[in-house]
Amino acid sequence: MRPHRTLRTLLGAAWIAAALPLTPAAMAQATGAAAEAASEAAARFDAARQALATAMSQSAEGLRAGRRHEATRALDRARRLARFGDTAWMLDEPGWKAFRDARRGVEEGRTALQNGEPEKAADTFQSASRALAQAPLGEAEPRRLDAQAVAEAEGRTVLNARGEEAGTLKGYAAETGEILVSRGGFLGIGADTVRLPAGQVLLGQDYALTLADPARAAGGG
Repeated sequence: MRPHRTLRTLLGAAWIAAALPLTPAAMAQATGAAAEAASEAAARFDAARQALATAMSQSAEGLRAGRRHEATRALDRARRLARFGDTAWMLDEPGWKAFRDARRGVEEGRTALQNGEPEKAADTFQSASRALAQAPLGEAEPRRLDAQAVAEAEGRTVLNARGEEAGTLKGYAAETGEILVSRGGFLGIGADTVRLPAGQVLLGQDYALTLADPARAAGGG
C-alpha cells in the first residue's frame, strides 16, 4: 500500500527538521523545504506524463498516416513510460491512477493493432493521450535517491525523457551524490559510465527514468 500523502509530507519535514534547531522558525523552514521538494518531484513526474502523452499521440498519428514503423517505435516508447509511471512508488494516488489508466490504454491499443485494427488502435492511443494530459497528478514523494535505494535497483534499465532505453543503473557515487549509469558496449564490455544528478533520476519497479541526457552527461569512470 502506498503511504498517505500527509504522512509522507510530515515525515519529510521531520527528516529536514532533525538537522535544524527545533524552533518555530526552523520548523517553518523545514516544512517549506519539504513542500518545495515535493513540488519539484511532482514537476519531474509531470515531464514524464507529457512524454508519455506525446508518445501515444505520435503513435496514433503514425498509424493514421500509414507510417507503421514510426507508429510502432512511438508505441514502444509509450509502453516503457507507462510501465515506469505505473510502478513509480514516489507518486501520490492521483498520479499513480493517471499512469495506470494510460498503461491500460496503451495495451488496449496495442491489442487492437495486433488484431489488424489500426484505426481503432489510433483512436485508443489518442483518447488515452488526451485523458493523461488532463489528469491531475497530485503530489510526489520528495525523497532523493541514496546508496541503498540505488543498490536495490542496480541493473534496472534507465529511460531518457523520451522513453528510449539510455543505459543501465550501475551504482551511486557517495562522494558527489550522483547516480552512475552504464551505457553502450556489449555485455558490459566497452561500456561507458556517466554520472547523473540524483535529483534527475526517478525509480519505478521496471525502469528508472532520467530527465537529464545521458548522452551528454559527464563521464564517471
